[in-house]
Amino acid sequence: MKLLLTSEGLKNKTIEKAFWKLVDRSPKATTIAYIPTAVHAARTPDKRWLINTLTKLSDLKIGTVDIVDISAIPEDMWLPKLKKADVIYTEGGNPYFLNYWFNKSGLSKKIKSLLKTRVYVGASAGSMVLGEKLLTRPYIKYSIKAPKKANINGLKLVKFSIRPHYNRADRSEFTDESLTKLSKKHKTSIYGIDDESAILIKDKKIKIISEGSYKIYG
Repeated sequence: MKLLLTSEGLKNKTIEKAFWKLVDRSPKATTIAYIPTAVHAARTPDKRWLINTLTKLSDLKIGTVDIVDISAIPEDMWLPKLKKADVIYTEGGNPYFLNYWFNKSGLSKKIKSLLKTRVYVGASAGSMVLGEKLLTRPYIKYSIKAPKKANINGLKLVKFSIRPHYNRADRSEFTDESLTKLSKKHKTSIYGIDDESAILIKDKKIKIISEGSYKIYG
């Protein structure tokens, strides 16, 4: 697998360079399947980060960017789109909502096979769902049809959990003390990465690339 698990996407030149090294083809020849699903249930009313991501991909001269909302279209539509892509880019937002739709849509059963020949880029929630646990803010039902209790079990494609937006002022509840406790409670290593950092995984080798700060707990 080739994974680039970020806090805030292709935020800086170091992360960009790692992205293109994984993709190993020209921008014009690259097709990205962009999954915006998590954005729907994000708590903030301002969803401008989605626009920023698409603008960034456009600025990079990506050949094709397809929108693949797994909560809006059936498998016979989203699966061919993902198969045509060189990169599956999963946007941030509400990790509980995204995790729910990965499972409900059936993508959770397909993703490992898809990633044998594709690059995966996660941003925030899009990174978290691949880990062992969703270690984020307390669950709030985002819909009357939402599950009563949160499923905090990620897809476990990687053997650790991811805490994005590390050291950010609006995530101040995730302190050294709280992350240490969460690591012990859930028996999982936690990779805290700030918005200038990413976790690069290639052929089971893990490397953190950063122009900011990060810390591993547990």
